[in-house]
Amino acid sequence: MFERVPDVSFIDDLRLESLMEELIKEYENEYKRITGNNEYTLPKVSPYRFILNAICLQLFQGFMWLDNMGKMNLLKYSNGPYLDNMAVAFGIERKKGEPSKCKIRFKLSSIQTSNIPIPKNTRITDGNIYFRTTKFTEIVAGKDHIDIDCECVEVGSKYNDIGVGKIKILVDSIPYIESISNINATEYGADIENDETLRERIFLASSTYSVAGPIGAYEYHTKAYSSLISDVRVTNPSPRVVDIRVVLKGGEKPDTEFCRGLKEYLSSDDRKPLTDVVEVNAPLDTNYNVNLKYFINDSDKANVINIQAAVTKAIEDFKRYQSERIGRDVNPSMLVSMIVNAGAKRVEIVEPAFISVDDAHIAILKSSNITYGGLESD
Repeated sequence: MFERVPDVSFIDDLRLESLMEELIKEYENEYKRITGNNEYTLPKVSPYRFILNAICLQLFQGFMWLDNMGKMNLLKYSNGPYLDNMAVAFGIERKKGEPSKCKIRFKLSSIQTSNIPIPKNTRITDGNIYFRTTKFTEIVAGKDHIDIDCECVEVGSKYNDIGVGKIKILVDSIPYIESISNINATEYGADIENDETLRERIFLASSTYSVAGPIGAYEYHTKAYSSLISDVRVTNPSPRVVDIRVVLKGGEKPDTEFCRGLKEYLSSDDRKPLTDVVEVNAPLDTNYNVNLKYFINDSDKANVINIQAAVTKAIEDFKRYQSERIGRDVNPSMLVSMIVNAGAKRVEIVEPAFISVDDAHIAILKSSNITYGGLESD
């Protein structure tokens, strides 16, 4: 986004060495003026040189502080609380993160003749982190269980992917409850918004001032809906229709409920032109396969196991790289580069070939066949 914005320096790219040379030159000039000795040069071992050195370090730190403070007023460089303050001018706040969510099944020891209440904020745990019910619910008389929406008491993505059946300890006792268990893996937890994402939203904010329905405005409002969203594509497949495709962090596709909530959010009269028809969907799949053989330099034979592990990770990184952006072409050159950077000597790649991916699709790995071809002389 800011690649074409030139770098700036509020201290004219001043270096420590240049500042030291300037201080010594000023000292020598003043010495010559006072003594009349025009041949004087400050000795390398002079205590005054050491003093100037110490002064120079302090002065340079001051210059660096001034440079940094100047850059904190520029969107390209601003970060942390400085970026938060810059966002306020655009009516934007850093998103605070979201808790992981799941459904918990509360099962009775036996069917009851009256409703069994499950209070809001009833706590359950997997032994490490607490979850809680999000609303008051009752197990209706004649039923033996109920599935309740629950969320983690802390925000963050690190509480995602707790497996089915792992959350099974009821912290707050409820009569007649025999067991509890999560019936789906925890998901949708998101970390506090990072500087890069906030900076992008600030950049897009000016697009929202138009009422003509520009792409930038839809992108801005879509990303403002949830910090889980990592990428969005807005297209106009037919008159009045605005097709919005989103992908979540980690390359995950949004489910129907998420898309419905986003559509309702975007359909508000203060977010879209009156005549626009907004459609929100998960991106479609463009499948590709990975079939390759890689070789390692003979000089690296003592490190083969580590390189093999690094190559495996590189392929996983490529898989994630392809799926985290909508419309990202499948680029075999990128895959080869990542494997070579992981330590391989060369790669013989059968698949994938280059695949062009449009703005309604994401590239999804269908199958992989990775073969280690052995050692080769350098």
